Amino acid sequence: MRLRDLIVEGAYTPGQRLAHGRLMQSLGVGRTPLRTALSRLEGDGLVVSTPNQGVVVAPTPLSSGEEIYALRFLVEPPLLEAQAARISEPDLSRLRGSLKEMEAVVDDPDAFADRHREFHSIERESFTNPFIDELVAAMYRQLHRYQRIHAVRQRYPADFLTLDGLTVDALDARDGVRARRTLEFHLLDAGIAFLHDVEPEYVPTLLLDVARANGVEIETDDRGNVARGARVSWASPCETLPELETAYLTYEPAT
Repeated sequence: MRLRDLIVEGAYTPGQRLAHGRLMQSLGVGRTPLRTALSRLEGDGLVVSTPNQGVVVAPTPLSSGEEIYALRFLVEPPLLEAQAARISEPDLSRLRGSLKEMEAVVDDPDAFADRHREFHSIERESFTNPFIDELVAAMYRQLHRYQRIHAVRQRYPADFLTLDGLTVDALDARDGVRARRTLEFHLLDAGIAFLHDVEPEYVPTLLLDVARANGVEIETDDRGNVARGARVSWASPCETLPELETAYLTYEPAT
């Protein structure tokens, strides 16, 4: 959908009014298709419709960005664990190829971000239920939009590349628990890095609470914030999970 892509890429900014006449002209569509598209976009959380005031591009509060990371944490890791035993060799080969493409552009933040989304899209394809697939795809689109609007780039691509590689190693070994733990660590690390890059004093309460409710503890300071190098632990440790370390988080296996 062209209008959705324009909103996700930031061509239309939060709060901008979407006048029907102007959109019909610029997109070359009629009134009925436009209304249908706007209705779908409202369902996706990309626009807001108010009676007698029209349609505007949805805002991007930082708290909503945190909610998306929390939702990804709840949805993707357990699905990956469930699919690990059944992942196909062609899919593993595609993931390995995607890793090589990411490695080739690790010094180009924009290109790396594109390749990184493609990598997780391959992971997503193993979620065979169309509803789940669309839910995860919608979360990816929303996060891409938030990153664009807040001018946040993935500043630690080497960390992302390492964690994605470890996830593929776990899938290759058909070790679902290790794949889940690695992805959980990756999502927490990515979420905290994003929130801190936008607002260094932001306290990710919801994300930490959701993690804790699912048996993951993250070290915090007296304010509840996550300092660099914070330790991560699981109530149910995975014996095959190796030591993990990024710019924000660390995990050390029990000795």
